[in-house]
Amino acid sequence: MDDSGAILCQISSLKDMLDQVNEEIEANIRITREIESEIVKCTEFEAALAARESDLTKTFYFSQFEINGLLSVACNSFYYFFYLFCFNFIYLYVFQKMRR
Repeated sequence: MDDSGAILCQISSLKDMLDQVNEEIEANIRITREIESEIVKCTEFEAALAARESDLTKTFYFSQFEINGLLSVACNSFYYFFYLFCFNFIYLYVFQKMRR
């Protein structure tokens, strides 16, 4: 009987150790799931940021194109008005010289 009692005691001790290992495994599984969940959230957030960056880059290039066009029109207008000013100035200067 002593042998069977010792064996039962060892089995009980091994069962307790096995239960403790199972609890640690379950805790690690929970932590792993939480980490995986955070990774998924980060991946989704990263994808959203990449889409936002793409939209902002597209908007930036469209804005640059529009600004360049406006600057081109403004420069052409400036040169046109400068040409008219010079032409009128020369015309008036020559016209006044001819009148004298």
